[in-house]
Amino acid sequence: MKRAIHLIPDTSQHPEIEMLRQRFDWLHPHIRAHITLVFPFELPVSDADLVHHCQTVANEHQVFPVCLLPPERSADDHCWLPVEPHASLTHLAERLHSGPLASLASTRRVFIPHITLARPPLAPATPAEIAVQWPAFACPIRLPVDSITLEGIHPDHSSEVLECFPLR
Repeated sequence: MKRAIHLIPDTSQHPEIEMLRQRFDWLHPHIRAHITLVFPFELPVSDADLVHHCQTVANEHQVFPVCLLPPERSADDHCWLPVEPHASLTHLAERLHSGPLASLASTRRVFIPHITLARPPLAPATPAEIAVQWPAFACPIRLPVDSITLEGIHPDHSSEVLECFPLR
């Protein structure tokens, strides 16, 4: 089973996010809107070691807000809500790529925090449809981040929350 580590902000006050994900993101039925901190990985690290690592990192960070910006099309053909840069967010991702996950640091993707609305291959009209459906008044959206989530990913893409770690 692959595992990943995410922030799962409370989007309940912004139903447009899940509405667009439901329409355009095939992962919508498997996982809530999220900001990936550690992309899916397969390492011979026990769940217990990962839980300890995530708890340690969570204990080092306070609750902080993220600010979602208007939808945009990424270079790799996703449509997403970019997250405004935030030092706590960057530090959290860096710290998670240490300890038992240090071997992932050398292959780590450039960290561009975002919430995905649509995954490739995008139909030609998808970005325009998202732009039309996205309320102009909705951005920026500020959401509190209060925990990190360790996720297990099954071969059928279903997601299982292995543990949540509150930030202090």
